[in-house]
Amino acid sequence: MVVNVESAGDTVSSGNVKGGIGRSAAADLAERYREFSWREARGRSDAHAELTARISQDPEFCDLLSGSLPAGNKQQPNLLLAAVRQLDGPHAEQGPRDEAAYGRWREWTVRHWDEVRAVIMQRATQTNEPARCATLLPLLARLPQPLALLEVGASAGLCLHPDSYRYRYESASRYEGQPAGTPRTVEVGAPDGPVEFRCRTDWAPEELPGRLPEIVWRAGIDLNPLDPVGAPDDLRWLQSLVWPGEGSARRGSPPPSRPYGRRRGRGSYAAI
Repeated sequence: MVVNVESAGDTVSSGNVKGGIGRSAAADLAERYREFSWREARGRSDAHAELTARISQDPEFCDLLSGSLPAGNKQQPNLLLAAVRQLDGPHAEQGPRDEAAYGRWREWTVRHWDEVRAVIMQRATQTNEPARCATLLPLLARLPQPLALLEVGASAGLCLHPDSYRYRYESASRYEGQPAGTPRTVEVGAPDGPVEFRCRTDWAPEELPGRLPEIVWRAGIDLNPLDPVGAPDDLRWLQSLVWPGEGSARRGSPPPSRPYGRRRGRGSYAAI
């Protein structure tokens, strides 16, 4: 990547002064893209880091975005990127690799702006992280069985099926008094489950769950629930939200999960 993201956002137009503080709406949006590139996409998705850095240094494009999208969530960088991917825009999977490639991405997006904007206004970014089930499973397995699950903010409901996945827990360190050769890995889950989550933990192997919870009822609540099985457009949107470099999702295959954030401390779990 050749873009200096630390200086991105400094060369923006000065029109439409917002709040009397001498910054334009386009300048605020450029700063948002610069921050997204530097703090969120860097080290996670080279394609999105480069693309949002270039956008932040493009005052005319930032004018277009700030002038035609309502402030707030509809100006989220990942919402724009997902909308272009949803419509099979150029570099949908890999992202631009140089200035000429960005020019092609920009030209396509401007030419199809009405379609891109329609997707942005219709959709929202939604978190679907089934890897969180790896951190929840030990607690669910210890509760009195059977269980009923109700998830608030369920989106596509991927976390409502912890009994459909396979898990591999790896102890991070050897414990005092632990005999040599003691297994440091615990595997649990549906043998034929198509998805396996690996999880590093500081719990001893004998403290980890040896079976899946028995779930007899499950439901989810969401402002905009998605149906990746019954609605092909919902599945396509979920796949468009997966960042390039974060998995091998292809059209027609289930979207991979994003790793759950790490936590430290006794009894903590971190999906890896």
